[in-house]
Amino acid sequence: MAVNTQVTEAVPNPGKPPKKIRISVRLSLDVVEGFRATGHGWQARVNQVLKDWLQARSAMQQERDMNKT
Repeated sequence: MAVNTQVTEAVPNPGKPPKKIRISVRLSLDVVEGFRATGHGWQARVNQVLKDWLQARSAMQQERDMNKT
């Protein structure tokens, strides 16, 4: 039986969302309970809230930088 040992470079699939990584993070109990209470997909909602915060922070930083000049 022949075994294919060729390794190919991974190419992102434009039809799939970007990969996520598994991490361990400590959150307040009330935060976790609040998100869990929203039902299935609560972890995706936590992810979206964090992404929204990063975008808002970036926009605020850009505005601050523009006002410095």
